Amino acid sequence: MGATRQALAGLLRLRGYEVREAGSGKEGLAAIRQEPAIRVVVLDLIMADGDGWWFRDRQLLDPATAQIPVVAFTAARQTELINYLMKPAAVLHKPSSVDDLLDMVEDYCGQAVGFC
Repeated sequence: MGATRQALAGLLRLRGYEVREAGSGKEGLAAIRQEPAIRVVVLDLIMADGDGWWFRDRQLLDPATAQIPVVAFTAARQTELINYLMKPAAVLHKPSSVDDLLDMVEDYCGQAVGFC
């Protein structure tokens, strides 16, 4: 998701959001632990060095990060399994409308205020 992640992050920045990018589950977990103002995580399930499943499992085990909503952004079509095991706020399937993703981020972050 490197190119996709960078494109989505760029689009969110153009909309006024402050974005933290992570190329792996381990980087993502470190980011949400270091930045308590993060309001939502857009999570790809396929990543190197700790995939999305690994990330979500550890996030939910940590009381300091468990409440941060996750939008699973994936090409996988097992929506019921993803919802059951990961308990995300939402599942968006690739390719998804950018507008759908922006609407979801706005639901959690408001209109371009602070970290997202």
